[in-house]
Amino acid sequence: MKVLQDIWIVEKSGIVIFHREFDKVVSPQLFGAMMSALNMFAEQLA
Repeated sequence: MKVLQDIWIVEKSGIVIFHREFDKVVSPQLFGAMMSALNMFAEQLA
């Protein structure tokens, strides 16, 4: 049983600084951009 799937360190701008994927499914650039967009959206709602 795996508890930790992936490790991602992403800057607020969406740039991926470090990632460790055990099952490579997503592009690091795409994931970083998506996390940045979600963060900006959440900040607008708050």
